[in-house]
Amino acid sequence: MNISDYNNVDISKITYSKPEKYKGSYICYSKYDTDTLFIQTPMMTNLDGIHKTDTRAHIDLYFEKDHLPFYKFLGNMDDNNIQTIHNNSQSWFNKPIDMDILEDLYSTPLKHKNPPKFKLKMPLSRGNIDIPIIDIENKAVEPSDIPNECKLVVLMKYIGLKFLKEQVICEWLPVQIKVCEKVESTKQSLIDETLLETNDIETNEDQEEIDLEIQELPDDFQELTSLEIETQPQEEPQEEPQEEPQEEPQEEPQEEPQEEPQEEPQEEPQEEPQEEPQEEPQEEPQEEPQEEPQEEHQLDSNNEETIKKSVEDEFNELKKKYIEKDTELNKLKEVLRNFISN
Repeated sequence: MNISDYNNVDISKITYSKPEKYKGSYICYSKYDTDTLFIQTPMMTNLDGIHKTDTRAHIDLYFEKDHLPFYKFLGNMDDNNIQTIHNNSQSWFNKPIDMDILEDLYSTPLKHKNPPKFKLKMPLSRGNIDIPIIDIENKAVEPSDIPNECKLVVLMKYIGLKFLKEQVICEWLPVQIKVCEKVESTKQSLIDETLLETNDIETNEDQEEIDLEIQELPDDFQELTSLEIETQPQEEPQEEPQEEPQEEPQEEPQEEPQEEPQEEPQEEPQEEPQEEPQEEPQEEPQEEPQEEPQEEHQLDSNNEETIKKSVEDEFNELKKKYIEKDTELNKLKEVLRNFISN
Protein backbone atom coordinates (compact mmCIF):
# COMPACT_ATOMS: atom_id res chain seq x y z
CA MET A 1 0.00 0.00 0.00
CA ASN A 2 1.40 3.36 -1.10
CA ILE A 3 0.06 6.28 0.98
CA SER A 4 0.24 9.61 -0.82
CA ASP A 5 0.67 13.01 0.80
CA TYR A 6 -2.41 15.04 -0.15
CA ASN A 7 -0.18 18.13 -0.44
CA ASN A 8 1.68 16.47 -3.34
CA VAL A 9 -1.22 14.77 -5.14
CA ASP A 10 -1.56 15.83 -8.79
CA ILE A 11 -5.33 15.73 -9.26
CA SER A 12 -5.00 15.87 -13.06
CA LYS A 13 -3.51 12.34 -12.96
CA ILE A 14 -6.72 10.88 -11.53
CA THR A 15 -8.57 8.90 -14.21
CA TYR A 16 -11.95 7.14 -14.20
CA SER A 17 -13.33 4.01 -15.80
CA LYS A 18 -16.65 3.88 -17.59
CA PRO A 19 -19.66 3.52 -15.27
CA GLU A 20 -20.12 -0.05 -14.05
CA LYS A 21 -23.32 -1.37 -12.51
CA TYR A 22 -23.02 -2.13 -8.78
CA LYS A 23 -25.99 -2.98 -6.50
CA GLY A 24 -28.60 -0.84 -8.22
CA SER A 25 -26.21 2.02 -8.97
CA TYR A 26 -23.26 2.81 -11.23
CA ILE A 27 -19.66 3.49 -10.22
CA CYS A 28 -16.77 5.01 -12.11
CA TYR A 29 -13.69 3.50 -10.45
CA SER A 30 -10.71 5.81 -10.12
CA LYS A 31 -6.97 5.33 -10.61
CA TYR A 32 -4.13 7.61 -9.66
CA ASP A 33 -1.26 7.09 -12.06
CA THR A 34 -2.37 3.43 -12.65
CA ASP A 35 -2.72 2.78 -8.91
CA THR A 36 -5.29 3.26 -6.12
CA LEU A 37 -5.11 6.59 -4.33
CA PHE A 38 -4.57 6.27 -0.55
CA ILE A 39 -4.32 9.39 1.59
CA GLN A 40 -4.14 10.09 5.31
CA THR A 41 -6.10 12.88 6.96
CA PRO A 42 -4.43 15.28 9.38
CA MET A 43 -5.21 14.98 13.10
CA MET A 44 -8.81 16.20 13.17
CA THR A 45 -11.37 16.67 15.93
CA ASN A 46 -14.31 14.35 16.45
CA LEU A 47 -17.00 15.63 18.82
CA ASP A 48 -19.45 12.77 19.31
CA GLY A 49 -18.14 9.49 17.91
CA ILE A 50 -19.77 7.50 15.11
CA HIS A 51 -23.38 8.18 14.11
CA LYS A 52 -25.14 4.94 13.22
CA THR A 53 -28.60 3.83 12.09
CA ASP A 54 -29.79 0.42 10.94
CA THR A 55 -28.55 0.96 7.39
CA ARG A 56 -26.00 3.80 7.52
CA ALA A 57 -23.13 5.12 9.62
CA HIS A 58 -20.80 8.11 9.39
CA ILE A 59 -18.29 10.11 11.40
CA ASP A 60 -17.78 13.90 11.41
CA LEU A 61 -14.23 15.30 11.35
CA TYR A 62 -14.03 19.03 12.04
CA PHE A 63 -11.51 21.36 10.41
CA GLU A 64 -9.29 23.79 12.26
CA LYS A 65 -7.15 26.66 10.96
CA ASP A 66 -4.09 24.49 10.36
CA HIS A 67 -6.19 22.10 8.22
CA LEU A 68 -6.55 24.56 5.35
CA PRO A 69 -4.36 22.53 2.90
CA PHE A 70 -6.51 19.43 3.38
CA TYR A 71 -9.67 21.55 3.03
CA LYS A 72 -8.42 22.94 -0.28
CA PHE A 73 -7.42 19.46 -1.51
CA LEU A 74 -10.97 18.12 -1.01
CA GLY A 75 -12.46 21.21 -2.67
CA ASN A 76 -10.17 20.80 -5.71
CA MET A 77 -11.20 17.14 -5.92
CA ASP A 78 -14.86 18.19 -6.10
CA ASP A 79 -14.22 20.76 -8.85
CA ASN A 80 -12.25 18.20 -10.88
CA ASN A 81 -14.99 15.59 -10.50
CA ILE A 82 -17.74 17.90 -11.75
CA GLN A 83 -15.62 18.91 -14.75
CA THR A 84 -14.78 15.25 -15.51
CA ILE A 85 -18.45 14.21 -15.48
CA HIS A 86 -19.33 17.10 -17.76
CA ASN A 87 -16.56 16.20 -20.23
CA ASN A 88 -17.49 12.49 -20.33
CA SER A 89 -21.28 12.73 -20.06
CA GLN A 90 -21.78 12.10 -23.80
CA SER A 91 -19.68 8.89 -23.82
CA TRP A 92 -20.93 7.71 -20.43
CA PHE A 93 -24.66 8.54 -20.70
CA ASN A 94 -25.14 9.24 -24.43
CA LYS A 95 -26.18 12.81 -23.69
CA PRO A 96 -24.47 15.97 -22.46
CA ILE A 97 -25.13 17.23 -18.92
CA ASP A 98 -24.95 20.94 -18.13
CA MET A 99 -22.65 22.19 -15.40
CA ASP A 100 -25.55 23.76 -13.48
CA ILE A 101 -27.35 20.44 -13.31
CA LEU A 102 -24.17 18.63 -12.28
CA GLU A 103 -23.52 21.05 -9.44
CA ASP A 104 -27.00 20.36 -8.10
CA LEU A 105 -26.61 16.59 -8.46
CA TYR A 106 -23.09 16.38 -7.08
CA SER A 107 -22.80 15.44 -3.35
CA THR A 108 -19.50 16.15 -1.62
CA PRO A 109 -18.38 14.85 1.78
CA LEU A 110 -16.99 18.34 2.42
CA LYS A 111 -19.61 20.34 4.37
CA HIS A 112 -19.13 24.13 4.17
CA LYS A 113 -20.55 25.09 7.53
CA ASN A 114 -19.23 26.96 10.51
CA PRO A 115 -17.07 25.19 11.47
CA PRO A 116 -16.63 23.17 8.26
CA LYS A 117 -16.46 19.41 8.57
CA PHE A 118 -15.65 16.30 6.56
CA LYS A 119 -18.52 13.78 6.68
CA LEU A 120 -17.01 10.33 6.12
CA LYS A 121 -19.26 7.32 5.52
CA MET A 122 -18.48 4.15 7.55
CA PRO A 123 -18.76 0.70 5.94
CA LEU A 124 -21.28 -1.74 7.48
CA SER A 125 -21.33 -5.52 7.51
CA ARG A 126 -24.54 -7.20 8.71
CA GLY A 127 -25.51 -4.03 10.51
CA ASN A 128 -22.15 -3.66 12.31
CA ILE A 129 -19.39 -1.12 11.62
CA ASP A 130 -16.71 -2.93 9.64
CA ILE A 131 -13.46 -0.99 10.05
CA PRO A 132 -10.44 -1.51 12.35
CA ILE A 133 -10.06 1.19 15.03
CA ILE A 134 -6.98 1.51 17.28
CA ASP A 135 -5.81 3.90 19.99
CA ILE A 136 -2.46 5.61 20.58
CA GLU A 137 -1.05 2.32 21.93
CA ASN A 138 -2.22 0.43 18.82
CA LYS A 139 -4.81 -1.50 20.84
CA ALA A 140 -8.15 -2.40 19.27
CA VAL A 141 -11.03 -0.05 20.09
CA GLU A 142 -14.73 -0.73 19.79
CA PRO A 143 -16.66 1.89 17.74
CA SER A 144 -18.82 2.66 20.76
CA ASP A 145 -15.72 3.36 22.89
CA ILE A 146 -14.48 6.31 20.82
CA PRO A 147 -14.44 9.20 23.36
CA ASN A 148 -16.10 12.54 22.69
CA GLU A 149 -13.99 15.53 21.65
CA CYS A 150 -10.98 13.44 20.70
CA LYS A 151 -8.41 13.69 17.92
CA LEU A 152 -8.57 11.20 15.03
CA VAL A 153 -6.46 10.29 12.02
CA VAL A 154 -8.12 8.36 9.18
CA LEU A 155 -6.44 6.37 6.44
CA MET A 156 -8.77 6.21 3.43
CA LYS A 157 -8.78 5.36 -0.23
CA TYR A 158 -10.56 7.05 -3.09
CA ILE A 159 -13.08 4.74 -4.78
CA GLY A 160 -14.43 7.09 -7.45
CA LEU A 161 -17.80 8.49 -8.50
CA LYS A 162 -21.04 6.77 -7.55
CA PHE A 163 -24.15 7.56 -9.63
CA LEU A 164 -27.59 7.20 -8.06
CA LYS A 165 -30.90 8.16 -9.66
CA GLU A 166 -30.73 11.82 -8.65
CA GLN A 167 -27.32 12.12 -7.04
CA VAL A 168 -23.60 11.78 -7.76
CA ILE A 169 -21.41 10.94 -4.75
CA CYS A 170 -17.68 11.37 -4.26
CA GLU A 171 -16.90 7.98 -2.68
CA TRP A 172 -14.17 7.74 -0.01
CA LEU A 173 -13.68 4.48 1.92
CA PRO A 174 -11.96 4.55 5.36
CA VAL A 175 -9.35 1.80 5.79
CA GLN A 176 -8.33 2.42 9.41
CA ILE A 177 -9.06 4.93 12.17
CA LYS A 178 -6.59 5.84 14.91
CA VAL A 179 -7.68 7.60 18.11
CA CYS A 180 -4.82 9.84 19.22
CA GLU A 181 -5.15 8.97 22.90
CA LYS A 182 -5.45 5.95 25.16
CA VAL A 183 -8.95 4.49 25.14
CA GLU A 184 -10.37 2.53 28.06
CA SER A 185 -12.92 -0.13 27.20
CA THR A 186 -16.41 0.45 28.60
CA LYS A 187 -17.29 -3.23 28.50
CA GLN A 188 -17.82 -4.72 31.95
CA SER A 189 -17.17 -8.33 32.82
CA LEU A 190 -20.23 -10.19 34.12
CA ILE A 191 -18.15 -13.18 35.21
CA ASP A 192 -17.97 -13.89 38.96
CA GLU A 193 -14.26 -14.52 39.53
CA THR A 194 -14.86 -16.27 42.87
CA LEU A 195 -17.05 -18.88 41.20
CA LEU A 196 -14.45 -19.29 38.49
CA GLU A 197 -11.72 -20.07 41.04
CA THR A 198 -13.98 -22.52 42.89
CA ASN A 199 -14.89 -24.33 39.69
CA ASP A 200 -11.25 -24.57 38.70
CA ILE A 201 -10.33 -26.20 42.02
CA GLU A 202 -13.21 -28.68 41.79
CA THR A 203 -12.44 -29.63 38.21
CA ASN A 204 -8.78 -30.18 39.06
CA GLU A 205 -9.70 -32.49 41.96
CA ASP A 206 -12.15 -34.41 39.79
CA GLN A 207 -9.55 -34.69 37.07
CA GLU A 208 -6.99 -36.13 39.50
CA GLU A 209 -9.47 -38.70 40.82
CA ILE A 210 -10.45 -39.78 37.32
CA ASP A 211 -6.83 -40.02 36.24
CA LEU A 212 -5.96 -42.19 39.25
CA GLU A 213 -8.80 -44.57 38.53
CA ILE A 214 -8.06 -44.76 34.84
CA GLN A 215 -4.44 -45.64 35.46
CA GLU A 216 -5.61 -48.94 36.97
CA LEU A 217 -7.61 -49.85 33.86
CA PRO A 218 -6.23 -51.35 30.62
CA ASP A 219 -4.24 -49.04 28.36
CA ASP A 220 -5.80 -50.26 25.10
CA PHE A 221 -9.40 -49.32 25.67
CA GLN A 222 -10.03 -48.92 21.97
CA GLU A 223 -9.38 -52.65 21.42
CA LEU A 224 -11.76 -53.84 24.15
CA THR A 225 -14.63 -54.37 21.72
CA SER A 226 -12.54 -56.68 19.59
CA LEU A 227 -11.06 -58.46 22.62
CA GLU A 228 -14.53 -59.30 23.91
CA ILE A 229 -14.87 -62.04 21.33
CA GLU A 230 -11.23 -63.11 21.25
CA THR A 231 -10.53 -63.40 24.98
CA GLN A 232 -13.28 -65.91 25.76
CA PRO A 233 -12.16 -68.71 23.45
CA GLN A 234 -8.53 -68.14 24.39
CA GLU A 235 -9.00 -67.99 28.15
CA GLU A 236 -11.40 -70.90 28.56
CA PRO A 237 -9.18 -73.60 26.99
CA GLN A 238 -6.21 -72.38 28.99
CA GLU A 239 -7.92 -72.14 32.34
CA GLU A 240 -9.97 -75.35 32.24
CA PRO A 241 -7.15 -77.85 31.70
CA GLN A 242 -4.91 -76.08 34.19
CA GLU A 243 -7.31 -75.45 37.04
CA GLU A 244 -9.69 -78.42 36.97
CA PRO A 245 -7.18 -81.30 36.94
CA GLN A 246 -5.24 -79.67 39.74
CA GLU A 247 -8.14 -78.85 42.03
CA GLU A 248 -10.43 -81.89 41.68
CA PRO A 249 -7.97 -84.76 41.97
CA GLN A 250 -6.31 -83.17 44.94
CA GLU A 251 -9.41 -82.38 46.93
CA GLU A 252 -11.79 -85.27 46.45
CA PRO A 253 -9.51 -88.34 46.38
CA GLN A 254 -7.57 -87.15 49.39
CA GLU A 255 -10.50 -86.22 51.58
CA GLU A 256 -12.83 -89.15 51.08
CA PRO A 257 -10.38 -92.08 51.48
CA GLN A 258 -8.83 -90.51 54.55
CA GLU A 259 -11.98 -89.54 56.38
CA GLU A 260 -14.11 -92.62 55.90
CA PRO A 261 -11.60 -95.34 56.84
CA GLN A 262 -10.41 -93.39 59.86
CA GLU A 263 -13.77 -92.41 61.33
CA GLU A 264 -15.80 -95.57 60.80
CA PRO A 265 -13.25 -98.18 61.97
CA GLN A 266 -12.54 -96.17 65.12
CA GLU A 267 -16.13 -95.56 66.17
CA GLU A 268 -17.93 -98.68 65.05
CA PRO A 269 -15.62 -101.45 66.33
CA GLN A 270 -16.33 -100.29 69.86
CA GLU A 271 -20.10 -100.63 69.54
CA GLU A 272 -20.67 -103.50 67.08
CA PRO A 273 -17.46 -105.37 66.40
CA GLN A 274 -19.10 -108.33 64.65
CA GLU A 275 -21.74 -106.90 62.37
CA GLU A 276 -20.41 -103.72 60.79
CA PRO A 277 -16.91 -104.78 59.80
CA GLN A 278 -18.53 -107.30 57.48
CA GLU A 279 -21.17 -105.00 56.03
CA GLU A 280 -19.26 -101.77 55.59
CA PRO A 281 -16.27 -103.06 53.66
CA GLN A 282 -18.69 -104.53 51.14
CA GLU A 283 -21.04 -101.56 50.81
CA GLU A 284 -18.69 -98.60 50.91
CA PRO A 285 -16.17 -99.69 48.29
CA GLN A 286 -19.03 -100.43 45.89
CA GLU A 287 -21.05 -97.27 46.48
CA GLU A 288 -18.34 -94.62 46.67
CA PRO A 289 -16.51 -95.36 43.42
CA GLN A 290 -19.86 -95.23 41.62
CA GLU A 291 -21.00 -91.99 43.16
CA GLU A 292 -17.76 -90.03 43.05
CA PRO A 293 -17.29 -89.98 39.28
CA GLN A 294 -20.80 -88.60 38.89
CA GLU A 295 -20.08 -85.88 41.39
CA GLU A 296 -16.78 -85.11 39.72
CA HIS A 297 -18.50 -84.70 36.34
CA GLN A 298 -21.06 -82.44 37.89
CA LEU A 299 -18.35 -80.41 39.54
CA ASP A 300 -16.46 -80.20 36.28
CA SER A 301 -19.43 -78.76 34.43
CA ASN A 302 -20.22 -76.44 37.31
CA ASN A 303 -16.65 -75.22 37.42
CA GLU A 304 -16.63 -74.59 33.69
CA GLU A 305 -19.80 -72.54 33.88
CA THR A 306 -18.53 -70.69 36.94
CA ILE A 307 -15.25 -69.85 35.22
CA LYS A 308 -17.01 -68.66 32.09
CA LYS A 309 -19.40 -66.50 34.08
CA SER A 310 -16.64 -65.07 36.21
CA VAL A 311 -14.56 -64.19 33.13
CA GLU A 312 -17.52 -62.59 31.40
CA ASP A 313 -18.63 -60.75 34.53
CA GLU A 314 -15.14 -59.41 35.21
CA PHE A 315 -14.74 -58.30 31.62
CA ASN A 316 -18.16 -56.63 31.50
CA GLU A 317 -17.59 -54.87 34.82
CA LEU A 318 -14.19 -53.69 33.67
CA LYS A 319 -15.56 -52.43 30.38
CA LYS A 320 -18.55 -50.75 32.07
CA LYS A 321 -16.30 -49.03 34.59
CA TYR A 322 -13.96 -47.78 31.88
CA ILE A 323 -16.84 -46.48 29.72
CA GLU A 324 -18.26 -44.58 32.70
CA LYS A 325 -14.92 -42.95 33.41
CA ASP A 326 -14.41 -42.13 29.75
CA THR A 327 -17.87 -40.50 29.67
CA GLU A 328 -16.97 -38.43 32.75
CA LEU A 329 -13.77 -37.31 31.07
CA ASN A 330 -15.61 -36.27 27.91
CA LYS A 331 -18.13 -34.29 29.95
CA LEU A 332 -15.32 -32.58 31.83
CA LYS A 333 -13.53 -31.72 28.59
CA GLU A 334 -16.76 -30.32 27.12
CA VAL A 335 -17.27 -28.12 30.20
CA LEU A 336 -13.71 -26.81 29.89
CA ARG A 337 -14.16 -26.11 26.16
CA ASN A 338 -17.39 -24.20 26.78
CA PHE A 339 -15.74 -22.20 29.54
CA ILE A 340 -12.72 -21.31 27.37
CA SER A 341 -14.87 -20.39 24.35
CA ASN A 342 -17.08 -18.13 26.52
